[in-house]
Amino acid sequence: MDLVPTRIIVIDDDPDIRALLAVALPQEGCGDVAGVASTVEDAIALAEEVQPDVIVTDLVSSTSLDGAHPYLEGLRLAAPGARIVVFSGRLRTNRADGVDAYVTKSGELAPLVDAIGRLRSPS
Repeated sequence: MDLVPTRIIVIDDDPDIRALLAVALPQEGCGDVAGVASTVEDAIALAEEVQPDVIVTDLVSSTSLDGAHPYLEGLRLAAPGARIVVFSGRLRTNRADGVDAYVTKSGELAPLVDAIGRLRSPS
């Protein structure tokens, strides 16, 4: 399967997760990590600046489950062409929130890599 080139941004409030994904996703062939952020405000600004193909985001600590929809909507408005992957240990969000894939943090990177790969496949 040929994959289209991909620019990714990673948003997580855990610095270890951000660092791990910034290194591991390119090594796994997912694409280039063009930036990382830890807060809602920084995430939306980064998405607007980078215009990534894929956004990998946790529901960062300042985002309650009730606040997930406005946060995800903000990402969608900032980078309308991006596919959004929620990578979180929290409950699933609703697909209506603009999420293209949901991957539960389980200690395994393979499900995230697979989800990004599916989103990168040419239509």
